[in-house]
Amino acid sequence: MIFYTPNPLDLLANQEINDRREYRLPSGGILTTEVMEDNRVRILSLTSTDPTDYMNSAFAPGRVIELRLDVE
Repeated sequence: MIFYTPNPLDLLANQEINDRREYRLPSGGILTTEVMEDNRVRILSLTSTDPTDYMNSAFAPGRVIELRLDVE
């Protein structure tokens, strides 16, 4: 793989890569998220064919969501 970057490779090697997860929405869309601490994720992107998913501010990129476990 070839990297074309104006930054020194030392900076690229020291970058911390966070775990990424994908979650399916009921409408069929996919939220790509980055895992944070304390059961939270940050939304990176939304992929959907349903226009109402893009209008929902809860799915806006950059938003932090707390994951909850519901036990019944």
